[in-house]
Amino acid sequence: ADEYQRIRRYFNDRGYVVDVFVYLRPRKRWLESQLQERVKLGARAFDLLPDELRTQLDYPGRLDVLDEMFGRERVTAVPFVPDAFPDGCVVRDFCRRAGVPVEPGRIRRVNDGLSMEAFKLLLAQRRFAGGYGTGLRAVVRNEVLIRRLTEVAGPPVRVHSRLVGHMAEEWRRQAPEIERDRKSTRLNSS
Repeated sequence: ADEYQRIRRYFNDRGYVVDVFVYLRPRKRWLESQLQERVKLGARAFDLLPDELRTQLDYPGRLDVLDEMFGRERVTAVPFVPDAFPDGCVVRDFCRRAGVPVEPGRIRRVNDGLSMEAFKLLLAQRRFAGGYGTGLRAVVRNEVLIRRLTEVAGPPVRVHSRLVGHMAEEWRRQAPEIERDRKSTRLNSS
């Protein structure tokens, strides 16, 4: 809330009103994406939900804070469903919603997910072949490795539903809270 308040004040002091667009990814997919990102950045363990990320899955609580800081009428919650975005691009969807003109050719797509096979190779490298390393050279080598791994074809990274089953009931309980007073947007609660 403190960070959001600073952002609001910064823009308000300059005569701007902030509109907030929140893309709510289905939680299981979000967990799968976060796991990939942590391993890409050097994590060596298969930790699906580290303690520091638990609060990020409290979608109603996070939306309430945004509503309080910016006003409910300024916060738009959108389901993260790439198939529903123009050309599957969240940037184009955001620009359309925010009224920001952008030429599609100016959008550079980065950070697509790895295939399951590529992810397994990366996790093995992190665990058994020295991991990420340190310094600028390690950053460059990691970037090259990730780029090469994005070329490995296969199905996307998915974790078995049993690994998140203990969280599913809480997510179902939160669904009505997320949708309350957000009639213009249908949200997926999982």
